[in-house]
Amino acid sequence: MIDASTPESLEEVSRITTGGPVTDIAVDSNYAYEANGRVIDVSNPADPQRVSLFAPSSSGEAIAKANDHVYSARGRDGFYVDDVSDPSNPNRVARTDYGLFVNDVDIAQSYAYMVGVLAPEDLSVRDVSNPADIQIVGELEGSGAGSVSVVGDYAYVVDYLDESLRVIDVSSPADPRQVSTLSLDAASFFGGRSDIAVAGGYAYVSQASGLSIIDVSNPENPQKVGDANNYGTFVQAGGVAVANGYAFLAVGLAGLRMIDVSGPTNPEVVSGWDTAGSTRSVTISGNHVYVTGGGTYLTYTPFRGSDGLFVFEFTGDDTPAPAITSVEPDSITGSNEPQPLTINGSGFRPKSSVKLRNKRTGEVFPDRETSEQTSTEITVNPVFGTADATWSVEVINPGADDSEEFEFEVKAPRPATLTYDISRDFDGADETTDYRLVALPGAEEVPLSGVVDGQAGTGWTAYRQGENGDGLVSYRDSAPEDFVFAPGAGFWVLATDGMARNAEVPVPELDGNDTYTYPLHAGWNIVSNPLETDLAWSAVQDASGGASQPLWSFAGGSYEQVQTFASAARGGEAFYFYNAEGLDELVLPYAPDPSSSASSESAAALARGEASGDSPAWSLALTASRKAPSSRADSASETFHATVRAGVAKQAKTGFDAGDAFAPPGRFEAVSLRFLPTGFEQKGVELASEYRPADAGKDGQRFQLALRSTPGRPVTLRADLPKVASAKASDRKAVLVRERTGKRFALSEEKPVRLTPQAKEEQLTLLVGSNSFIEAAAERATPAESKLIGTYPNPFRSEATIAYALADESDVQLTVYDMLGRKVRTLVDERQSAGRKKATLQARSLASGVYLFRLRIGDRLETGRLVHVH
Repeated sequence: MIDASTPESLEEVSRITTGGPVTDIAVDSNYAYEANGRVIDVSNPADPQRVSLFAPSSSGEAIAKANDHVYSARGRDGFYVDDVSDPSNPNRVARTDYGLFVNDVDIAQSYAYMVGVLAPEDLSVRDVSNPADIQIVGELEGSGAGSVSVVGDYAYVVDYLDESLRVIDVSSPADPRQVSTLSLDAASFFGGRSDIAVAGGYAYVSQASGLSIIDVSNPENPQKVGDANNYGTFVQAGGVAVANGYAFLAVGLAGLRMIDVSGPTNPEVVSGWDTAGSTRSVTISGNHVYVTGGGTYLTYTPFRGSDGLFVFEFTGDDTPAPAITSVEPDSITGSNEPQPLTINGSGFRPKSSVKLRNKRTGEVFPDRETSEQTSTEITVNPVFGTADATWSVEVINPGADDSEEFEFEVKAPRPATLTYDISRDFDGADETTDYRLVALPGAEEVPLSGVVDGQAGTGWTAYRQGENGDGLVSYRDSAPEDFVFAPGAGFWVLATDGMARNAEVPVPELDGNDTYTYPLHAGWNIVSNPLETDLAWSAVQDASGGASQPLWSFAGGSYEQVQTFASAARGGEAFYFYNAEGLDELVLPYAPDPSSSASSESAAALARGEASGDSPAWSLALTASRKAPSSRADSASETFHATVRAGVAKQAKTGFDAGDAFAPPGRFEAVSLRFLPTGFEQKGVELASEYRPADAGKDGQRFQLALRSTPGRPVTLRADLPKVASAKASDRKAVLVRERTGKRFALSEEKPVRLTPQAKEEQLTLLVGSNSFIEAAAERATPAESKLIGTYPNPFRSEATIAYALADESDVQLTVYDMLGRKVRTLVDERQSAGRKKATLQARSLASGVYLFRLRIGDRLETGRLVHVH
């Protein structure tokens, strides 16, 4: 028994004679598989029993097991595959030639890696995903290899003719590529045999001279760091296995040695066992060590009793495998000087080392030694350099399990200044759609008048957002000091000759939390990012205390919701943001916490109508667009547009909530589409997104819309029809009702709706629901307010229609007069229910000319005129 607490004492648990030498063994679960072809039941390690024989006709050199199959390297006989899914009845499924002599095999993923001597290929890679049909996929020439171990993307091959360790990149099995070689002591290959085990970033190579330990943490630059030898007379290279900080070495006639390799640079032999013969291989499975013996490697006669399998119990060190939970500091700025890095976790050993790798460059931090460590904490002093990069760290327990790779970010040191070269054009600077939201980066303060050419009012004009957040103030009506580019500021600007500036300026100074802060006011704010780096808007929302509203950019006469708060250094752009929560300041995190933005991103996804874990029951997008006027040089390709989104969601609340998005002011838009919600505490609000609770209006929903555009220019409305999250929502239809005429438009993605506004603002009603809901709602559609809608046609010949809307049941009088004030007709004089109404004036007996009408709805009075022509 091998007890890690007293490793100097080795106790044999059992042995079983085999009648011949055993060169290698593979152990899996309850069975041991000898390279010679015997299957042994080791479910009771104290009483192993032979159960079957799968290769009686030839001797084996090496063996590996994977997925109910054993793979045997059988010297000159080649490579054998046996199905051992039933260990008592193994079945041969394949045999392939190798060349002249196959020495060793290792299985990784679905590939067998074979090595041999005097073969055309030193390393042969074969696809064994179908064991009955093995295919050669890759080969690499060499002089003669004795053993192979595959770990990760690398194969480690001991070449005893070339007297070296070769490291081969097998990340592409079809194209193995040698990346390094390390010469070993020629005398150490006495007897022409060797073995290799790789664990914890070290390769352990058994040789006639003993054990060599090689640091392979950087596969492209392996370095020998330690050795253990002097085992006495007639030492031949044999098997090696490593576990729990110990190496077990089969050293031929010298028996078995147990070596403490927890300190790779100073391995110590702690115990030995005399087999009274020659040991050949050693394998560890669970807490048992399996040693094979028999025969010698040259011409020595086998010692009596040495043929067979020996079993030892090995309790080893019960320290769990290392695990990394975090690194400190959690925010790391790169440097060309060493800086302390603390790795927190568990299972660290007194002689653990650390492997740091730059994932961007592949560079491995060369110093594996630690400066301080406990079982839960290790401190190292790496040099990270000055570039942004993802780094990984592993804790290496020599001769034992390694930790999982833990990744962390290293940021480049922040510069003291930033350099920008910004140029903004304003198309023809002759349309309101040519206005731009502009800003400058950095910590400087620059008057707007110093950035644009010409005189204010003739060469350029500008607006700022009013302090109350609900109106624009012109440059003409302000003091010049109110139009100064400061960090976070922005303005609406229109300039005939454009705007250009290049400069090197100080970066804004961060506070102790690595954030930059500037004030906000309630309502709409023009904001900009003065930092030298872009930021995720969701990170800004979280850092600012949970701001719910999206960020809006403006270009080419149209607004867009954006997810990136772009640095003003990139294009001199400012943005619109509605401060719904009345926050005092906007907080820009220089190094955002990537785990903190889930709630804001979820609200933003909802406002965009995107699916998520708590996605809307259904959502719909409606886009209004129109072509630019033909007078514009780029009119052939330019389209103005505005989009609104509506839906029903579980997390939505009655009234305003995080799923609703305020629509930005439409003063400079070419076409505007807005929801006109009811039941909100805020008065006169317009929304770009409106989501309602799932239990409100289960049969359907009605949304009031305002479409604003230039009268007489056609507008196209395209629908992105309801994205549904349940079968119940899949039968929903969408209909658009034009309030002025009552005409219905069935919305579909294939067929857009086209209409030509007759006024600057058109009232529309969006109905989404079942067929029965839409029919009923369209008939009794209740306008948001009582008002005159319009007249058509006007001028008229035979008849004219006067359309109006009633928000509630009301007394209505509609009377027509001539220009002398004489009553001509009374069209309506009654109490009417809520809804859209219309009255018709017939032209019979009317003379040509102008007629006036008066519409009284309750206490509300509206007037209009009609022109009759023959």
